[in-house]
Amino acid sequence: MRVAMALGGTDFGRSGLGRWTRAMLPHLRRSLESRGGSLVVLGTRRETDAYRVELTGVAQRCAPAIFDRPALSAAYALGLASVEARRAGASALIFPAANRRCAWLTALPSVAVVHDLKTADDPERHGRLRRWFVREVIGRALTRARSIAAVSATTAHEVRALLGERAPELTVVRNGVDVSRFFPGENDDPRIQRARRELDLSGPYLLYPSRFEAPAKNHQRLIAAFARSNARASHRLVLVGPDWGAEAAARSLAARLGVLDRVCFGGAVSDDTLSGLYAGASLVTVVGTAEGFGLPVLEALASGVPVLGARAGALPEVIGAHGVLVDPYSISAMCGAIDACVADSSLADRARVDGPVYASQHSWPRAAEALVELCISATRAGHALPSQHQEALS
Repeated sequence: MRVAMALGGTDFGRSGLGRWTRAMLPHLRRSLESRGGSLVVLGTRRETDAYRVELTGVAQRCAPAIFDRPALSAAYALGLASVEARRAGASALIFPAANRRCAWLTALPSVAVVHDLKTADDPERHGRLRRWFVREVIGRALTRARSIAAVSATTAHEVRALLGERAPELTVVRNGVDVSRFFPGENDDPRIQRARRELDLSGPYLLYPSRFEAPAKNHQRLIAAFARSNARASHRLVLVGPDWGAEAAARSLAARLGVLDRVCFGGAVSDDTLSGLYAGASLVTVVGTAEGFGLPVLEALASGVPVLGARAGALPEVIGAHGVLVDPYSISAMCGAIDACVADSSLADRARVDGPVYASQHSWPRAAEALVELCISATRAGHALPSQHQEALS
């Protein structure tokens, strides 16, 4: 069988959702080829160029550049992607960012991957227009999918709350981690040394790998908590990720609080640099208030580093017993948690031993296999829309 994947809404590889797409594409191709099938992607030239390495050996059908515009990108997904996938010879279509891009026009069965639906309930996150779009347009489009793959049980519950009895078959397909890239290292590890040189780091540091987006990524509260903490005297706070409009405000706050020299704004970094930063960190913080999964949690644990995570979204589910949870809305709580984690050598010891074992249970090849199975089931079931809600949490 041939499966199509529409790249719209995946942020040109620059976000966590884009990193999911980067990780998944090669494994989807290999899984399909092992069954005698193939993968074809649909996207603009800018979208396919963003995933050039991952699309090696993958067929591509390019849409006009006009569909790079957000509104027209959404329109392409709603009305044209399914038709283009059928023209490309596909028998099923995957929407990897279905919480943003999904089809109303169903020319062939689709599998919708949902990462989070926080926007449907939080007008402050992206505005009331985006909230309406997710609830009314995306919500209705999701009911036309043959099946929905949620990246966490938390996200599955959000889908259920939004769609109710209209929901198609619902399956949890959890994210994976590349343990060949993210693994523990000693201080003389070349990865760690290269990362330190690149960001001009010396001494111990705390790491928060996240795009600068307000308010969901919560940088300002983290900086305020760090400024109050004892850790500011012994550690630096390293913030890496692309700027989605909130970096200037974070820099301004650090300056006002007198910790600008203790906070490193590293910008967007390569996966190789990120691997070294994880392995060399004393603590990784993941304090976003609306995470549908939280890939940095797995990457940090695979690197054998303690995690301080927000008690919000899917982070408690993903962290489980393998990290420390804190109220992300309380600066004082975060301050106390940072100092407690930095001072707790047993936490670091447990993370180094147990973290990689736990993280290795989350596999990208296994996730790709699950998506292929959903595509096969969708094809066998035909084009008729689901008549009842089924749930298969795994």
